[in-house]
Amino acid sequence: ILFVGAVYNLLLASRWDPQGWQKVADVIVHDVMPIAFALFWLLRPHASLTWRDAAFAALWPLAYAVYGLTRGLFDHFYPYFFMDPTALSYDQIAFNLVGLVVAFLIGAMLLLGISRLLGSKR
Repeated sequence: ILFVGAVYNLLLASRWDPQGWQKVADVIVHDVMPIAFALFWLLRPHASLTWRDAAFAALWPLAYAVYGLTRGLFDHFYPYFFMDPTALSYDQIAFNLVGLVVAFLIGAMLLLGISRLLGSKR
């Protein structure tokens, strides 16, 4: 969820302007929840995760990409500009998704390292 907040705020927030209840939901999902999760994560016991867990974390964006691209085939809605085949080639989309998975792997390994450091201090 930390990556949802980061990716949204770095890449997507400037591309649209939600209004009304959609704005409320947008702020809750992309701003409040990542901060709440970070606080939860900092307060919980650490050092129980493994490097395998970091690799598993990288599967989530890939699974969501498969879902988003498959759904788009039926309703022509693609959730993100970086995986929209009406604007990009499938080679470009694959490159973007590889970058996203690598970013998730790096982020997960970073969080795992921090978790291990925090666990060793308790």
